[in-house]
Amino acid sequence: MENREFNVYKGLQKPIVLFGLKGSNIAWAAGTIAAVAIVFILASSMTGTVPSILAALVPAAVGGYKINYKAKNGLHEKKRHKGVILVRKTMSPLVK
Repeated sequence: MENREFNVYKGLQKPIVLFGLKGSNIAWAAGTIAAVAIVFILASSMTGTVPSILAALVPAAVGGYKINYKAKNGLHEKKRHKGVILVRKTMSPLVK
């Protein structure tokens, strides 16, 4: 038999970056923009321009806070345990 080598594409192994936002933060930004647009359209159809702008500030502030929080803590949800964690020996050696 003949040994053949094949090139395997493993990707760039880097997160997607768009306007300085990485990975899942892009989805949060798109959702925030969509929420602001929907709230503005609904509020402007019921009231005037100024109240609709004020109403659209609510999802913009919530989304901005969430994006900033997630960007500061990293791309992935991580459990960060505070304090000291003790790891005890659970197995005895097989040979004494």
